[in-house]
Amino acid sequence: MSDTRLSVDINGDELTDDLLEAGAEVEVEEAIDEPDAASITVGIEAHSDGEWSSLLDELAAPDAELVVNISRSSDAYTFSGLVVGASWTIDAEGASQIVVRAVDRTVEMDRVERVMSWPGSADSAIASTIFSSYGFAAEVEPTQSGPSPDAFTPLQRGTDLAFLRSLAAKRGYSMFLEVDGDKVVGHFRTIDPAAPSSASLRLGFGADAYSSQIEVDFDGGGAVRAARIPALADGPTDANVDGSDELMGDEPITVPATSLLGPDDVDGEIDPFEAATAQARRAAFGVRLTAKTDPIRRGPLVRARRTVDVAGLGSRLSGLYLAERVRHRLDADHHEQEVVLIRNALGSGSGLLGGLGGLV
Repeated sequence: MSDTRLSVDINGDELTDDLLEAGAEVEVEEAIDEPDAASITVGIEAHSDGEWSSLLDELAAPDAELVVNISRSSDAYTFSGLVVGASWTIDAEGASQIVVRAVDRTVEMDRVERVMSWPGSADSAIASTIFSSYGFAAEVEPTQSGPSPDAFTPLQRGTDLAFLRSLAAKRGYSMFLEVDGDKVVGHFRTIDPAAPSSASLRLGFGADAYSSQIEVDFDGGGAVRAARIPALADGPTDANVDGSDELMGDEPITVPATSLLGPDDVDGEIDPFEAATAQARRAAFGVRLTAKTDPIRRGPLVRARRTVDVAGLGSRLSGLYLAERVRHRLDADHHEQEVVLIRNALGSGSGLLGGLGGLV
């Protein structure tokens, strides 16, 4: 598995060596706007008394705890979650196996539907309160103070997870959980697509992956207009933005187009310009790159929700990308990463990596 280090804990007991010796395959995935997920596949042994058993029997139960840690050099990713399902394949010829699936602790936030109001509460205060109720630490980007209850009161009708995601979506925020040491941190914030890169991928003829696929949607991004009418404002207000304020390259791909947000799409406490900007920025991500890293060679440990510098694809396709999704597949001998990267422009941009052969 090259220099990758893997550890697997099941209900607090480490079973890494036993699982790898039994030929287990471990898969974990993180993405910008979806819960982290994990699965483990291992063989099932048949016994003379008619029983079938596996190393995952203890994990195949509701709310069993699974922790998977992947590290390489100074980089690491930890999945911590609860089991949500299992499947068994019984094969008399000896190919029997069990697959156990787990989801991060957002699953706890999606079990109870609530009907409640949050009078006078800013979205950031709501997020902090909900995260705290589950024992999570919070990294929350401040939002404007809550409006007067006479003008608007946020109303929750659904689970805490669904409600927080709806609050995040209207502002262009992301809502997700990450493990930091021994604590789970709830995030309610923007992700900066122009942040310094956390890793460099050498694609094309580079050493990290020999094959990649890039698709560009030239008609995906455009202007967004949001409007508000009385009585939520003193008079009609609107905003028109094109999503080009956080470009990741020197060649914009947005085209003149307008997507309208109606009065019902802009809640009373959010400024129309803020709402339009959030949607336009998301719509501008029209470049999508997928690649699988070489399972034998080293390569960087890529993390979702962070920027990645891509080299080796020429000056137009190389440059800064945002990691939308990362899937790790590991067994005793290999570690493969499947990455989905997005960006809102072409061209490497000033100071970003380009070049040929993944060598610059």
